[in-house]
Amino acid sequence: MRRPRGRRRAGARRLAVVAALVTCVLLCAALAAVARLARLARRAEREAVAAGGGTAAATGVPGAPRPEAVVVLGAAASREGPSGELRARLDHAVRLWRQGVAPLILVSGGTSGDVDEALVMRTYLVTTGIPPAAVAAALPGDTTRATLRTLARRGPGPYVLVSSPYHALRLRVEARRQGVDATVSAPASTPETRRPATHRVRFGSELFAVVWYALPSSWTARTSTRPGTARHVVPHVLIGRRPPRDLLTILRGRDR
Repeated sequence: MRRPRGRRRAGARRLAVVAALVTCVLLCAALAAVARLARLARRAEREAVAAGGGTAAATGVPGAPRPEAVVVLGAAASREGPSGELRARLDHAVRLWRQGVAPLILVSGGTSGDVDEALVMRTYLVTTGIPPAAVAAALPGDTTRATLRTLARRGPGPYVLVSSPYHALRLRVEARRQGVDATVSAPASTPETRRPATHRVRFGSELFAVVWYALPSSWTARTSTRPGTARHVVPHVLIGRRPPRDLLTILRGRDR
């Protein structure tokens, strides 16, 4: 016996209402989660900038172990030298080293064409007056995760991780995940954080990256998060440092 058309319509309406309610609940939950993550990221930014000397040992707290090294995470570089963003990180590491925070500076970065970011970083540090012996061999790692895995194999720390402020939460969470004892320290101002629009793009990109890094590695292994991918290039396109065609090249799969 066929159901009356009125009943079928009523049932369809009920299903539509239930689907709308479920969608609304899920959307509200997602927005609340994003807002919570954004608050955590903002707090991590503030704490990284406020860290200054990086660790309790640097501020004279009795019993706190001295960090083994200041570790600088890479960013864009060219044959002419580090980009402004990378230079801000390196200058911050120089200040920490001169304050006696740690005896060594470690650098880590990937390659872009024939440019080795880590080599550019090391050369820059030496030209600022850091003794070559105080700049240890570069850490293999062209992503945050790869760098921290290498650092974990080197030893549990403690270390001071230096990067841009918006990178602080992901660094802190990934260091804990990899078993690395580390404090994040960041310069108060960088070229990207001084531009509100670029800072917002970077900040949003980092929120996505924090969630992405939390997924099982078997899900994300085939997707690159290295410098040179769209997530990293968009801010440079927005501020005019790279042409839009660079982003199109990446989206077409011709870049790394």
